[in-house]
Amino acid sequence: MQEELSQFERNEVWTLVPRPKTTNVIGTKWIFRNKSDEDGNIVRNKARLVAQGYSQIEGIDFEETFAPVARLESIRLLLSISCVHKFKLHQMDVKSAFLNGFLQEEVFVEQPKGFVDAHHPNHVYRLKKALYGLKQAPRAWYERLTQFLVDNNYTRGSVDKTLFIKRDNDELFIAQIYVDDIVFGSTNNTKVQQFVDVMSLEFEMSLVGELSYFLGLQIRQMHDGIFITQAKYAKNLVKKFGLEKAKHCDTPMSTKRILRSPTSCVKRIIRYVNGTSNYGIWYSFDTNASLVGFSDADWAGNCDDRKSTSGGCFFLGNNLVSWFCKKQNSISLSTAEAEYIAAGSGCTQLLWMKTNACRLRIQPRYSHSLL
Repeated sequence: MQEELSQFERNEVWTLVPRPKTTNVIGTKWIFRNKSDEDGNIVRNKARLVAQGYSQIEGIDFEETFAPVARLESIRLLLSISCVHKFKLHQMDVKSAFLNGFLQEEVFVEQPKGFVDAHHPNHVYRLKKALYGLKQAPRAWYERLTQFLVDNNYTRGSVDKTLFIKRDNDELFIAQIYVDDIVFGSTNNTKVQQFVDVMSLEFEMSLVGELSYFLGLQIRQMHDGIFITQAKYAKNLVKKFGLEKAKHCDTPMSTKRILRSPTSCVKRIIRYVNGTSNYGIWYSFDTNASLVGFSDADWAGNCDDRKSTSGGCFFLGNNLVSWFCKKQNSISLSTAEAEYIAAGSGCTQLLWMKTNACRLRIQPRYSHSLL
C-alpha cells in the first residue's frame, strides 16, 4: 500500500486541498490481488487504490471515455509476422500505467482509508492525473502513451490504433499496445534495446523480457517457430465445472445427433477441452506472406429458427491467424445465399488483415475460397 502511494508522489498524481462545497467528491477504496505467471505461480502481491467511478457524473467528472484495445487477432497476426521476418517478440509492463494519464476535467477524490492526513482530515485530493477506477482513465493513459510515441517518431496504425511502427531503411520495429502491456519486436535487436531505454526513461517499467504469456496465451518462442497454447485457461475451465476426472471426448460435439439446445453439449465440450488442453497452434518460420481465407456455411442448420451458420479461417502463409463460427442474423432462402453471407464476412476479415500487413512492410497476395 505504501508502495502504491509512493507511485502517486513520484507521478505527482494529486494535491491535497480543502473540500469543495458544491463539487462532487468521488470515494476511494483499496483493491488487493495476486499476479500470477503462465504456470499459475504467484509472482507479485498488488495493492491498488482505485476511485469509485460509479459515483462520477457525466459532463462534470468526465466526458469521453473510449480507448482502443488490441484485438486478439492483432496479437496472432503480430506473432505470424514475426515468423515471416524471423525475429523474437518481447514484452513490458508499465507500472501504474493509468497514473501517467493527464486529466482534462477537475476531479476530486476522498483521502484513502488508513492514510488520512492527521492535520487535514477533512481535506480531499484534487487529481492532476488519472486514477484507476475513473471512467476516463484508460483514455487518458492511451492519449499520453500515443503522444509520447508519436513524438519519438513512431507511426500509429491507420486501421489498428493500438499498433505503432518505426521504419529505418530496411529495418522494422513493431509495438502492440494492450492497456498497460506492450508487445514489441524488431528486425534489429539494437532497436529493441533503444525502445526499452526510451520507455524506461519516461515510465516505470517491469516484466521486460521475451514474450511468454499474454492475454491468456502461453507462448513459446523457439529457433524455428512459435507454439501457442491456452493450457492454463483450459485447465481452469475444466476445474470450474468439476470435470477433471471425467472421461475425455474425441470430438467437441456428437457427429450423429442433431442439437436442439446449446446447453445439451456443454458438458461434452468441457470433456473435450480436458483431453486437448495441451493442444495449440504452431507458427512456423518456414512460411510466406500470402493471405488465404476459407469460408463455408450450412443451410438452415438450426432446428429451432432455421438460421444458417457461417464459418471461416484465415492464414498468413502457413500460419492460422483468425477464424470465426457464427450463426447468421437472417434466414437464408437458399444455400447460395448462406454461402454469400459467409463469403462477405470472410472478405471483411481478409481486407482487415491485408491493411495491417501492408503497414508492417508485408505486401501480401490474398485469396478467398468457398469450401
